[in-house]
Amino acid sequence: MRQRDAHGSTEVLLGRRALPPREGYWDSPGGFIDPDEHPEDALRRELREELGVEVEIETLLGIFMDRYGDEGESTLNIYYQTTIASGTPAPASDVAEIRWFLLDELPDAIAFESNR
Repeated sequence: MRQRDAHGSTEVLLGRRALPPREGYWDSPGGFIDPDEHPEDALRRELREELGVEVEIETLLGIFMDRYGDEGESTLNIYYQTTIASGTPAPASDVAEIRWFLLDELPDAIAFESNR
């Protein structure tokens, strides 16, 4: 998810993980796809569950391989740029805290390499 601040800089919304793996690390909001669920429907559902917002999907940013935890399963991660269509983001589900970060000031404690 992104927004523009008053100075035109791009910010990204990250959530601090409340559960393992990587509990306490910052992560992109999202989650796993249910059987037969389209990736964009899964994204909308996960953002409702984790942040309480409805989003508009703007563009596909990329598809990246990663691992779910140090010894976890391989994952294929699909990243989209979205904007908030309704609602105010608030941590829910497995998210302890949320915060907007400037792209050039991301925290060191990023949960998964694909988040960068």
